[in-house]
Amino acid sequence: MAELSASSSQALFQLFPRGGLIYSFKVNQKMRSNRGWASPYLALLLLSSCSGGGGEYSGPVGQVEGVVNLGDAPLKENATVTFLAAKEGHAMTGELTGDGKFKLKYNGSIDVPVGTYRIAVAPNLPESLRDTDPKSFFNANNTTKKMEKMVTKVPARYRQTGTSGVDIVVKEGKQKLQIDLDLK
Repeated sequence: MAELSASSSQALFQLFPRGGLIYSFKVNQKMRSNRGWASPYLALLLLSSCSGGGGEYSGPVGQVEGVVNLGDAPLKENATVTFLAAKEGHAMTGELTGDGKFKLKYNGSIDVPVGTYRIAVAPNLPESLRDTDPKSFFNANNTTKKMEKMVTKVPARYRQTGTSGVDIVVKEGKQKLQIDLDLK
């Protein structure tokens, strides 16, 4: 099992054409002062209010659902599968259910643009880290509270679209996908 620990304070953003936005977020385990603490937390708050996706789309669409398998079994984790077509500016996600199943949504709709997408499967933040009040991350002496570690079975290469190496073609109409990830 791989562990994702909060080891550095940074928010990484990458903008794509037509408004798509991908980000990752990490929190410090121990901070010496509270200078500059608001930036990553404010960014996370602002991103949580974004609609995601890539704007208006009027071309052919598909309706995609499927299952993510890790090894020879469905992935039974609190995770999200992300589909990204960086050149076209389309990004869409699907929350995994307890049996590895997902349904893609694009701007809140089940109608998603057709095309070739690079995928990523990443664990969701634990409920305890979803607090939007930045003060809740600090002790009275301005040190960062000890955070729970995120544990995932998903190998690191599959957690980002840039390293997953998994491309999926979304076709017009209804489509059921089986995404098989190996344990290496």
